[in-house]
Amino acid sequence: MIVFKDVCHAYKSGVKTLDHVSFRIDDGEFVFIVGASGAGKSTLTKLLTREEKITEGQLTVNEFDLV
Repeated sequence: MIVFKDVCHAYKSGVKTLDHVSFRIDDGEFVFIVGASGAGKSTLTKLLTREEKITEGQLTVNEFDLV
């Protein structure tokens, strides 16, 4: 299970890429990440793989906090 709760991300330059994003993906669910260029798809994926860290909110994967 993946839970994004009020997640924000900003780069050191101050550019915000995600602003208070909340959603839940349950076990066994199949989802697609789609959106326009610059919508935050890559940032969202990088947060899940810990290439980037959230600046605010809570991100949980299988009950493990990725803070």
